[in-house]
Amino acid sequence: MLRFDYFSPLPPVRSGISDYSVDLLSELTNLADVRVWRVGEQPVDAEVASRFDVIQDRAQDVASAAGSAHERGGDPSGERVALYQVGNNPHHAEIYDRALSDPGIVVLHDVFLHHLLTERTLGNASIDGYLAEARHEAGWQGLASGLPPRWSAYAQSHLFSIPAHRRLLERQLGVVVHSEWAKQRIRQEGVETPVEVVAMPMPLPTIDDVAEESAASYRARLGVDDQTLLIGSFGFQTPIKRTLEVVRALAEPGVERVHLLVAGEVSPHLDLRGLIESLGLSERVHLVGYLPSDEFLSALLACDLGVNLRYPSAGETSASLLRVLAVGRSAIVSDYAQFGDLDDEVVRKVPVSPRFPETYPHAPALQDERQVQSSAEIRELARWLAGFSDDRAKALALGERARRFVADRHQPLSCAEHLVAACERLIAGASAPGDTDVPPPRRPTSLTWGRLDAVVEVEGVDDWQPGELRTVEVTLRNVGFARWLRGSVGPGGVAIAVELHDEKRDVRESEPWLSLERDLDPGEQANFELSIRRPLGRARLAIAPHVLGGRSFARGGPLWVRDV
Repeated sequence: MLRFDYFSPLPPVRSGISDYSVDLLSELTNLADVRVWRVGEQPVDAEVASRFDVIQDRAQDVASAAGSAHERGGDPSGERVALYQVGNNPHHAEIYDRALSDPGIVVLHDVFLHHLLTERTLGNASIDGYLAEARHEAGWQGLASGLPPRWSAYAQSHLFSIPAHRRLLERQLGVVVHSEWAKQRIRQEGVETPVEVVAMPMPLPTIDDVAEESAASYRARLGVDDQTLLIGSFGFQTPIKRTLEVVRALAEPGVERVHLLVAGEVSPHLDLRGLIESLGLSERVHLVGYLPSDEFLSALLACDLGVNLRYPSAGETSASLLRVLAVGRSAIVSDYAQFGDLDDEVVRKVPVSPRFPETYPHAPALQDERQVQSSAEIRELARWLAGFSDDRAKALALGERARRFVADRHQPLSCAEHLVAACERLIAGASAPGDTDVPPPRRPTSLTWGRLDAVVEVEGVDDWQPGELRTVEVTLRNVGFARWLRGSVGPGGVAIAVELHDEKRDVRESEPWLSLERDLDPGEQANFELSIRRPLGRARLAIAPHVLGGRSFARGGPLWVRDV
């Protein structure tokens, strides 16, 4: 039997991982020898502390055998293994630090931990600490992310582009995640620590006549009748949850009777109420704030459909989404990242179309929301809502499949059994902990890098006679820092514009550009052959590389021009 030292926030800490731990421990304690530890000075509900014998002592000898006391690859039965629950918020700072000093197995709830990194460093006014950690995580790219805070500025893009999990994960016996997408993303970042996928446990709540009556009463209090579609968004409302897009979808044609319940605290960066009022939706959008547990089930059951969008994503599996599915309600989700693991027969998916105010929440508000052009995301969301509004029975039938999906894949006992089996494999296959140097990150590409330096050489144009058909050889050499992407990738790919002007026009204006057939690293070159007939009169040949969907190269204009 495995012996775990278990570290996680616990109720009443307002964290989805607190609730997850209670669901998991209810079964895990019957399958393994588990000691549950209080995290720092975090409060622990008396009932939870008693139920799981939570250890309150801050003794330093809690060393989980995953580090110095446990020989990796040995027999795990005689030593304790630390099982760390790690998420992307300050509740996990002490767990993160302990996992670094006493490696064990990390259950990684958020693939991206950059918010936690900034809290642990910049939150304590440690710019040097942030730069050191960021450099370890992502080399020169990490150092670049530290430029804005060094000059007292603030930036957000790196929070979802640099995962900041390398130092933690490379020290562990193994990692457990909740989706195949998360596993693949960790692999793409070059982390070689073994990774296992174990579904998040989600118990099925009892839905009896009392629960149904309570839901009907809750719906009546909102003023929503039985013929009206009510959708629900649950959890802390931040810009990345796309709640503004959901509200905008309610203003689309065909969705005039749909109501929205927003249950959860609203981030101060989200002017949700202002948007609702500007669109005249105050009677159809119900902001109820954070719901206590005794009201939560009633609110879930009162809805006909959930909506759970994300962009960008930290890679988390949404517990609030699983709770919606568990009560027999389907949901509309983003066709993006970890949502790709969800069965299309259980949820409906809409494309992501980020817009300026959501990406940059401090940007000035749009002057007239009613004149904003609808994005593909809003239009597709509105299309689904209009269809379900016309036939609520379709939404409820989809919800029946959703409840079976949770029962089949997220039953707590099964998840706990899979977790124990995964931990046994990770321990048996682990090697000695290390803290290896980070491999150099991949170079930036023509999709993002601002300066692209090139040399263009052309042969075959000397003594070119009017009307003569020639084979012209073009060499394009990358002499910059970034990697040029092949033209077939679309935006960000590199192609060459070839123009041959006579006295009236470009005689090659109907010819396609020359597209790079492979990615081109610094120092490499690409060669092209062109069959060109020189015009009868005066002519000028111009050759210039461009980024598709973007700009010409840094030096501006054509890089090679000659009168022929």
